[in-house]
Amino acid sequence: MIRALENAELWWEPGTKIGYHAYTFGYLAGEIVRRSTGRPFAEVLRERIAAPLGFPDELFFGMPEDKRGSLVTLVDAPSEVDWSTMQLLEDLPMFRAAPMSLFPNADLGNDPGVVGAYIPAGGKTSARAIAKMYAALLAEVNGLRLISPEGLEQAATLAVEGKDEVFGNQVRWTLGYALGGPSVEERSETMFGMGGVGGSWAGADTATGTSLAVTKNLLTENFDTAARIARMVLHAASS
Repeated sequence: MIRALENAELWWEPGTKIGYHAYTFGYLAGEIVRRSTGRPFAEVLRERIAAPLGFPDELFFGMPEDKRGSLVTLVDAPSEVDWSTMQLLEDLPMFRAAPMSLFPNADLGNDPGVVGAYIPAGGKTSARAIAKMYAALLAEVNGLRLISPEGLEQAATLAVEGKDEVFGNQVRWTLGYALGGPSVEERSETMFGMGGVGGSWAGADTATGTSLAVTKNLLTENFDTAARIARMVLHAASS
């Protein structure tokens, strides 16, 4: 994958447009870690982040078979989109980014080969683990703070916004995260995080010092559940 990315032809001049990288970003970030440490990203993640924060067996990229006992089965909610029709539109940018066989759904996520594959994206995690990781971005947790106050400011401040050239939606990005909460209708300048397949979401709010995560096994095409829970948590945190 790294060789393929090194030889890939750019879709546009860097800095002129925005496009969601999905798995691509994971391979690039994972390779930076591998080349700087000489070790696989998954090992570095476990040793330097997951274990010190107290969840060594709750966050994986490439999940070992002996750790899968707590892994839930994913289920697709009834879809409002006719994907059989979408397959005919091969010129859509999202289908140039990845073939339809890799479309993120329950079957792909349940595939043992995918669960065990070392892909530095699409992690297998508990809500507790990912929320605690975001907490360690905001402040020190178990003696560990993942980024400096200056880094936090960059993670929580708008860097680029506009139309996503892959999916066609309007986006607002910081350096590494999406700016705002789970619901695009409720813009926030103090929340940053990232949505996942099927409506899962995790992030942090600098105004209240709160981190939260919602992981789901019923995969939907919206973030309504995560948005509802986020509103309740933030309301309680600001009361």
